[in-house]
Amino acid sequence: MSSDYLKRWDTGHRSPIHDRIRRLYRALRASQHWSRSEWEAYLLKRLKRLVSHAWNHVPLYRSHWGEMPEIQSLEDFARLPILERSVVSNNPDLLRATTLPPGVQVGAPTTTSGSTGQVVRVHADTESVAAAAAAEILAMEWEEVDPTLPAAYVRTYSSGPPETVAALSKGVRIPRWASGPLREMFPWGDAFLIDASTSPDWIAQFLDAAKPQRLIGYPTVLLMTTDHWKPGYALRSVRCYGENLHQADKERLEERLGTRVWNAWSANETGPIANECPDTPGRLHLHGYLHYVEVVREDGEPCEPGESGSIMITPLYSVATPLVRYRLGDQATLGECECERTLPALASMDGRTFSMFRLHDGRRMLASRVIDRLGKVPGLVRFQILQWEYRRFEMLLVTAEADFQAVSEQAERLLREFFADEGEISVECRRVEELPLAPSGKFEKVRWMGQRDPK
Repeated sequence: MSSDYLKRWDTGHRSPIHDRIRRLYRALRASQHWSRSEWEAYLLKRLKRLVSHAWNHVPLYRSHWGEMPEIQSLEDFARLPILERSVVSNNPDLLRATTLPPGVQVGAPTTTSGSTGQVVRVHADTESVAAAAAAEILAMEWEEVDPTLPAAYVRTYSSGPPETVAALSKGVRIPRWASGPLREMFPWGDAFLIDASTSPDWIAQFLDAAKPQRLIGYPTVLLMTTDHWKPGYALRSVRCYGENLHQADKERLEERLGTRVWNAWSANETGPIANECPDTPGRLHLHGYLHYVEVVREDGEPCEPGESGSIMITPLYSVATPLVRYRLGDQATLGECECERTLPALASMDGRTFSMFRLHDGRRMLASRVIDRLGKVPGLVRFQILQWEYRRFEMLLVTAEADFQAVSEQAERLLREFFADEGEISVECRRVEELPLAPSGKFEKVRWMGQRDPK
């Protein structure tokens, strides 16, 4: 096990929430090596407590469940109705708890980017904030982060006073800074913040002047930035989040930045969910102490190990806006890790549900395999696959004009091979100079463009 992060770096700053963060971090560390029976007993206890709180204090669950659930096993919990994203989006006030447990305070509302077409608003509370901070400490422990080193954050900063948003579009330096309650807990180095929607060449200039030792940001933006920025030194730590980090992109970033690129999975409405294993690159460990995660088929039945399915998540330490069996909108495959930790692991993150290919019979197909193969095509800088109809595709390719014919032929062949079992498809390849990011600063490699989203 990696060394205790708090013993090395904790400043000793005391307050109720900081003490709560420390307790949760210690519990997280200990849970890495729990037995199966310890995990089941803990999860059942937390889920029963959360369900009771939701039934008694959250108006929406009265109508959603119909009657008070009797939860005596994890199988009982799995029979509860799924909480769809549309329900959360349309009923934010009914999902807010009317009463909180003693000592818990409600925080400011958090909203999602709306990239799915549905904006979700939830309220944080002191418990969920402490849980997120504890997960971040464990992630820094795994990544062996030195908090005193300068760090650059490339992400979307769209809220706040106009002058602040304008400054972040150019990039700012904040001495000895970190966000949230962790700010007082560690001896932080300088932070360099810049908005992900800023042009990649400007971000490159900003990073070149800042010379960070740590880099945190969205994968596509970092790839676009490294088209213009060659650090000239090996960074100490790089973490990607906010998008699905495909293997080809991970390898390209590691080659360009000269260090391991760590993958992380989080959501605005739930906080940190999983981080990459320190001993098995590419494998994600779920923060099982903080979230109960299920992977299910379209009919709601649990997936078998190695089978991709839809993520249902239940944050165990979120009581202001409890989300019980919430369909997050992500696809993943549960698996096992070769390390000694007993934390639940993901064999793969398979992308957003709305970024899957649609088939004529109503099925959806994961795009990750063809995305990884396209990512290794020589001369193909970036790409996007637009699906206009079930069998009609357009491939937007960022490549040099001289390379376009060879690149487009190989890209089209890979896509046709991918759909070989589904019949003939129409593919049009088009060369573009650049591919714009979404307003959130993120990028989807596959997009459904039809008039309606087929079921």
